[in-house]
Amino acid sequence: MSELRLSRFRLQRASAGLALALLLIVGCGRGTPLTMPVKGTVTFQGSPLAEADVAFTPKGGRPASGRTDAAGRFTLTTFRSNDGAMIGQHVVTVCKHVKKDPNATGAYFDYLQVTPEKFGRPNESPLRADVTASGPNVFTFDVTPQK
Repeated sequence: MSELRLSRFRLQRASAGLALALLLIVGCGRGTPLTMPVKGTVTFQGSPLAEADVAFTPKGGRPASGRTDAAGRFTLTTFRSNDGAMIGQHVVTVCKHVKKDPNATGAYFDYLQVTPEKFGRPNESPLRADVTASGPNVFTFDVTPQK
């Protein structure tokens, strides 16, 4: 009789361990929403805009962000590096700041905004993007101010 109890105990312990392992592997939540790779180019006054912050903000979802390289190219990240943006309509913001004094050091310094402010504000930016499941999700944005 005691061997039967011991077997049940081992079986219960093994089952609990398996359940815990599955929970850790699968996770507790619903997972992350589907994202699609997104890349693009930003120009300013006819030239590629380097070192600018780009954000795609969906309605009711997590924003994706990236930074332009020397050629003005960007790729977006939402949950994991370069995973793209959530599917759907996005307000796009682009903002570039530079140090007012290039020789300034330390954590705090004055800066100048290179791009027009409206492009950096989600409630004012005229830039839009529709990220689709079928792709390709390649976008070009010009943030030159209108005259």
